[in-house]
Amino acid sequence: MTLSTLRPIGLILCGALAALAVSGAAAQDEGPPDPTLPVTETVARYAVGASIVSSPSYSGADRQQLRLAPMWAFHWGRLRLSTGPAGGLLRDEEDAASGASAELFKSPTLALNASLRFDKGRMSSSDPALEGLADVRRTLRLRLGSRLKLTPQWRLNLTATQDLLGRRSGGTAAIDLAYAGRFTPTTTWSAGAGLTLADATYMAARFGVPRAAALPDRPAFDAGGGLRDAHAGLGLASALGPHLVLFANLSASRLLQDAAASPLSHRNFSALGSVGLAWRCCQ
Repeated sequence: MTLSTLRPIGLILCGALAALAVSGAAAQDEGPPDPTLPVTETVARYAVGASIVSSPSYSGADRQQLRLAPMWAFHWGRLRLSTGPAGGLLRDEEDAASGASAELFKSPTLALNASLRFDKGRMSSSDPALEGLADVRRTLRLRLGSRLKLTPQWRLNLTATQDLLGRRSGGTAAIDLAYAGRFTPTTTWSAGAGLTLADATYMAARFGVPRAAALPDRPAFDAGGGLRDAHAGLGLASALGPHLVLFANLSASRLLQDAAASPLSHRNFSALGSVGLAWRCCQ
C-alpha cells in the first residue's frame, strides 16, 4: 500500500479518535451514568430473508436490472455481521451498514463504529456500455462511521471508506441527515438525504475512460476527485407478527461533477427500489 493510500485512512482515524476524546471528556463532566439509559445487550439477535431489488446495472447506466437478493444479519453485543439492509431490521439499528462491524464508542448522543465491507467491484461484461474497459476488481473496504443524535428523531451521519487491498478502488466519504419515525407501534419509517465524495482513484476506476479504450461514441475522459452524487431515500418496515417483518426501500441519486460528465454516465439520475420479507428473532 502506498503512502497516498494510507493517508486517507490516517486522517479518518485521527478524526474518529479526536471525536472519541471530546466525547469522553464530555461524558466525564456529566458525572456517573444514568441508570435509566439502555445498556449494551449480550443477547444474540438475527434476521434472515430476501428482497426483490431493482437497480441500475452500474452507476450511470441507462439500464435497470431486477434481481432476488438474499439477506441476513447477526448481532451480539457490539459485534455485527450483516448483508445489504438486513442489519436495519433489528431493533434500534440506526447504522445498518453491511459487513462485519463493531461499535468503538457509544454515548446517548454519539456513536463511532468501524467495519470491513466486501466491494464487489464492476465487471465490464455487466453492460454493453462498458465493453473494452478493465474490470474494477473486487476488494475489501474499511468503513469508519460516526452518528450524532441531534434530537430523538434526527441524526447526522458521517462515513468514510477506503480500499484496503490497493486495487485502485480509492476512497469515499459521505454526509447524511436522517429522520426516523413511527406510524404505528408495529410500523416504522425513515428518510434521509446527503452527499457522497470520492477521491481521484475511485473516480478514475468507475467514471474514467483510458485513451486505449476510447471509441467514437465514448471519448477518453480523465475523472478527478470531488463530489460523486447527491442522494435521498425512504424506508418502511412493518412487523406482521412476533418475528415476521415486511420492508421496502426507495432511493434516488443524481451524479455530480465529473461523475455526471463522464461518457459512461448515460443517465445522471437513477433510482433503486426493493421490497422484501424477513424473519427476525430475539427482539
